[in-house]
Amino acid sequence: MQMNNAMASSIRNFRKFPVVSVSILLLVVVIPTFFPGLIAPHDPFEGSAMVRLMPPAWLEGGSWTYPFGTDRLGRDIFSRIVYGARYVFIISLVSIFFGAVIGSGLGMAAGYFGGWVDAVVMRAVDVTFALPSVLVGMAVATIWPPSFYTVIAIIVFVIWSFFARQVRAETLSLRERDFIHRAKVAGIGDFRIIMTHILPNVTNTIVVMATLQIGVIIILESTLSFLGIGIPRPLPAWGLIVADGRALVITAWWISFFPGVAILFVVLSVNLFGDWLRNRLDPKLRNVGG
Repeated sequence: MQMNNAMASSIRNFRKFPVVSVSILLLVVVIPTFFPGLIAPHDPFEGSAMVRLMPPAWLEGGSWTYPFGTDRLGRDIFSRIVYGARYVFIISLVSIFFGAVIGSGLGMAAGYFGGWVDAVVMRAVDVTFALPSVLVGMAVATIWPPSFYTVIAIIVFVIWSFFARQVRAETLSLRERDFIHRAKVAGIGDFRIIMTHILPNVTNTIVVMATLQIGVIIILESTLSFLGIGIPRPLPAWGLIVADGRALVITAWWISFFPGVAILFVVLSVNLFGDWLRNRLDPKLRNVGG
C-alpha cells in the first residue's frame, strides 16, 4: 500500500512539474529535428551487408558503432530514429495548425451564428467522429499515393472536429455575455466580434487542445506509416521502422522495439505537458485528476 501511495505521489508530482516530459520531448524530437547530423553517427539511408541484423551494442555480437543495432539492410536503427524525428515534428506542427484553424473557425461560426450554420457544422462533426481514422486513411490512400500531403490531409480531417466541437461549446456561452451584446448594439460587425471578442476568450482552449492532440497525431501518423499508407519509403518514419521489423520480431526484436519506445516516450511526454498546461490555463480544471 505504501509503495502504491508513493508511486501515485510521484506521478502527481511528475504531472505538476513537466520538466522531465519537456526534456524528453526536446531530446527525442526537437533537437534531432534541427541537428540530426550532430547526433546520428550514420546516414539513415545507407546500409552495409557486413552488419545486417546486428543486435544492440550491449548484447553479444553488438557494437557501439551501432548502439541500437541494424536492420535487414544493415542500416543503423539509432540514426534512422534520429532522422525520423523531423517527420514527427513537421507533420505534427503542420497538421495541428491547419486542424486548429479550420476546426476553431468553424466552431466559432457555428456557436456564434447558430441556425443552419450550426446544424451543418455539427452534422459534419458527427460524421467525422463516426468514421474510424484508419479507415479514412485507407480510403484516401486509394485516391492519393502515400506522401506528406496525404498524411497531413488525413490527420487534419480527423482532428478538426475536436476543435470545432469544443470551441463551439464555449462560443455558445460567450455569445450570451453582456460584452457581446454591447458590441452588437454598438454596430460592430459579426466578423469583428468573432475575431476581437470571441477568439481571445477561446485561445487558451485552442492552445491546450492543440498540445493534447499532438500525441494523437503522432500515433495516427505512425499507424498510417506502419500500414503503408503514410510517409513513403525509404524515409525513416518511426512507423515505417516498426513495420520493417514486424516479420523479425522474434529474431531481431530491436528493429521494432526502439522506434516503438521513441513513440511511447514522446506521446507520454506531450500528454503530460498538455495536462499541466490545461491545469495552468484553465482554473476550472486545475484539480481534475489531482
